[in-house]
Amino acid sequence: MKRLPVFFRPHSFLYKHIYVGLIIVLVLGIAFASGCSPVPSGLGTKVGNTAPDFTLSDLDGNQVRLSDFRGKAVFLNFWAST
Repeated sequence: MKRLPVFFRPHSFLYKHIYVGLIIVLVLGIAFASGCSPVPSGLGTKVGNTAPDFTLSDLDGNQVRLSDFRGKAVFLNFWAST
């Protein structure tokens, strides 16, 4: 009986690397595809448009509006926990 080449043997080192590589590509593909969901057309704003004004409370309980910072750089960090 003729032996198969090394890369077709089920227990070869190269064969295991191919399986691991395919699994990594599959996981990365799923992660990329799940992060690429389109934004519904009615939500968000376009580049160059003014952001909608909103009011939030700061750590001292004072009300702060986005419009209070007009002309200044603003970094918004929204997060949530359950």
